[in-house]
Amino acid sequence: MNILVKQYVICLALCLFMALTGCGNDDDPGPLPQFEVQELLTSGRWYLESIESHEELNSCRKQTYYEFIDEGTLIVKAYLNSGDECALITNKIASYTLLDNNSIEVTGALELMITVLSISEQELTFQIEGAQAQTFDKTEG
Repeated sequence: MNILVKQYVICLALCLFMALTGCGNDDDPGPLPQFEVQELLTSGRWYLESIESHEELNSCRKQTYYEFIDEGTLIVKAYLNSGDECALITNKIASYTLLDNNSIEVTGALELMITVLSISEQELTFQIEGAQAQTFDKTEG
C-alpha cells in the first residue's frame, strides 16, 4: 500500500509540474505558414491606418487601400487632401508574388518590394523598401 501511495504522489507531482510549466500566452508561435499569409492577405481590402513616425492620418488619407486578390493581382488606391477635397492620387493595378512568409514582390504598374512585418485577421503592417512601416486594418477611414 505504501508503494501505491508513493506512485500516486509522484504521478500527481508530475502532472502538476507539467501543468505549471506548459506553454504560456506569451510564447511566440513562430512564423505563419505561407498559405496562411496568402489567405490573410487576400481576405479583403487593407485600409491605411498609420505610418510609422508620421502624424495622425486624416479620414481622407485613411481611404487609401491595398487589395491583394487571389490570382496575384494587387489593386492600390491612394487618397490625399487637395484643398478642400479628398483626391484619388494613385489608382494602380499591378501583379504580386508572395516570395516567402514576409516578402512580396510587386511588378507591372508598380515596382515594389514589400516586407510584411506582421499580419493577422484584422491588421497588416508592412514596409515598402526605402519607406516607413505602414499599418493597415479592415476599416475604411
